Order: sequence, then C-alpha cells, then structure tokens
Amino acid sequence: MLSLSSASETKNIQHNIVKIPSPIDEQIVATAEKKRIRVAYLLNNHYSGTTTNISTENFHKSPQKDEGPKTIILTKIANKDISIFIDTGTINSIIDYNVLVSLNGTPVKLDTLHYIKPMGGAKIALDHCVYLDVLLEEDVQISASFLVMKDCALLVLIRIYILQENETNISYTRNIIIFGSSSECSVQLYSKEILRQTRRI
Repeated sequence: MLSLSSASETKNIQHNIVKIPSPIDEQIVATAEKKRIRVAYLLNNHYSGTTTNISTENFHKSPQKDEGPKTIILTKIANKDISIFIDTGTINSIIDYNVLVSLNGTPVKLDTLHYIKPMGGAKIALDHCVYLDVLLEEDVQISASFLVMKDCALLVLIRIYILQENETNISYTRNIIIFGSSSECSVQLYSKEILRQTRRI
C-alpha cells in the first residue's frame, strides 16, 4: 500500500491547521437594510410553482398588421421624392440601378470590385457607385456615396456609418430619426405598409 505522507509530515500538517473560530465568538456585522439578501425569500421562490412571474405583456406590443416596423424616411434626391430604408446593420449604402436612372444619375466605375453578402444569401460583386445629396428638409441635407446594384430588394438604403457620422438618434417611441446634435433635424419614420397604402412607395 502506498503512503502519501510520512508520519512526521502528517504531524507537521496538523500543527499548521488554523482553529476555526466559533460562530458565538465572532461578531456579526449587519449590512445596511437595503443591501441585505433575503435568503429565505430567494430559496422559497427557487422551487417550481413558487417563482414570481412578472408580466411583460404591456411592454412588448407588436405593431398592427397594417403598420409593420417603422424603418423608412421620405427624402428628396434630385428634386424627386425618394423613400430611404434606414439600415443600422449594414456597412454599405446601396441604391437600385433603376432608381438611379430615374434620377438621371451617372454611376462611377470602381477601381476594384466591392463584395456584399446579404443575410442568408451568396456574395454579390458590385463595380459601380454614385455620390448623392439627400435632402432631409429644405435646408438640411446629407451627402453620401452609394453602391449601385441591379434588382435590389430595397430602392435605397443608408448604412450605419452615415448615421454615426451625422450623430443620429432613432426614437421609436416618437417614430422619428434625429440627425445632428447642435442643430437637430427630426425626420418622421414610416413603415413600408403605410407608404404603400398612401402610394408613396
């Protein structure tokens, strides 16, 4: 049988053991009332059937079927009303080729191919872009470059960096998008369904 330690080593180890203080000898310092953990309450609510459920029904109201998510703003490009999709998840601004033609815009050929990958789709190579002035109000405009794409699912979409560069805040409670910090410009957010009903898209 193997011995893990000698008798002398065991004796030394025993001498090094610190005596555990008795709970009676130790003073218990209570924390502030608001910081105490109610252990009994937590234990009682740990078991099945006793957990307190908090209803979130009123906090997560789905949009009406005729509304849909509000992700579109109405702008003017080359004196024409254009609806633009606000996309906070893309790094590219894109315009559909047919929309660009209707605006009498001229795309510029890129030196190298630019690849985009739609969610759940294959890579797409794009080789043209265009620089456009987007009029938000009569005296407020933003300028941005857009990749040009044929048969784009959306007419025009603005990338997240344009929003960041213009210090944009989106307020879904007020259904507006706010451009700028010192001189703010609030633009109404619309849903695709509402614009279709009013024939503005």
